[in-house]
Amino acid sequence: MKAKKGILVCVIGVLAVSVAVSVLLFVAVPGPSKNRAVIRDSNEAQVDNPHLVVRQSESKAPAASADQTSQESAPANKSSKETKSVKGWISGTVMNASGQPVEGAKVEAKANVGANKVSLLSAADGSFKFDGMQPTMTLVLWAEKDGLICRLAPRAAAIGISSLALFLSPPCSIAGWLKDSKNQPLPDTELGLYTDYGDELSVLTPNAEGRFSVNNLYPGKYTVRVGKHWERMELNAGEDKNDIALIIDKKHRFTISGRIVDMHGTPVWDARVTAMNENLKETSFRSLPNTLTDHEGFYRIWGLMAGLHELRISRRDHNQVIRAGVPAGSVNVNLILNLSTGKN
Repeated sequence: MKAKKGILVCVIGVLAVSVAVSVLLFVAVPGPSKNRAVIRDSNEAQVDNPHLVVRQSESKAPAASADQTSQESAPANKSSKETKSVKGWISGTVMNASGQPVEGAKVEAKANVGANKVSLLSAADGSFKFDGMQPTMTLVLWAEKDGLICRLAPRAAAIGISSLALFLSPPCSIAGWLKDSKNQPLPDTELGLYTDYGDELSVLTPNAEGRFSVNNLYPGKYTVRVGKHWERMELNAGEDKNDIALIIDKKHRFTISGRIVDMHGTPVWDARVTAMNENLKETSFRSLPNTLTDHEGFYRIWGLMAGLHELRISRRDHNQVIRAGVPAGSVNVNLILNLSTGKN
């Protein structure tokens, strides 16, 4: 009897172990369950539960960089670099002296060294906008209608410039006489007219009586330069200043002019050009006649005596070009300045 009970206990134990093993195997080896995720396509992983959708972008993939983010948010045909280098705009309003908008005024803009002017007509509310402008430090704007004119030269970067006000006003003029110390006229002696920001606006030549004049000027500050003498003035809207008297030493009435460019033909701005008379021994190089090139690379040295001159062109980075044997009165003395070596 005891033997039978022992056999029964063993059988029950074996059955219990078998059941436990089966349960473990069922849990460890999953079968086709309704709760198991099934990959449907390359864009999303979806479980059979319709309320749960897991996108791949929500998985633990590497986060996009700032550049990648900008590329994805930008239009498909523009890269992030193109977006960063996108051109800017210039906008504003043309008005009359009373502050009323002017429709149909011709507005011109020049926003790069050596660039051509672009133009348009102001809208009914006087507004204008130039798109696609490159960054620049030489921005100049003009406006004109019915004989009224305006010139604005803020010399600021042309990316996103807005709310510029162009006030049309009557043009100005200047006139005067050029004579020597003996009150004799100096015909055929050049005078330079410069804007308040240093650019040469025009070159004037007196007539046989020494009389010179220039019309259709914009209101603003100007400098008339001749020899070693200059006259500064400020013109108000519609003002005619016709009493300018310039007395100079006729020995120093000559000039030398030209243009400085780099190896690529780009104008070199703010280069110093100095002229030394080869027949004279100057004690101080700084006392020699000199000037700076303008935004277009042009220069004109005033107050020179007759004879041959040595030109020296340099930049702040100490590059230098030397040209000897240049006669006083020469024009178009153009030089190439290699900004890396300073050789011409």
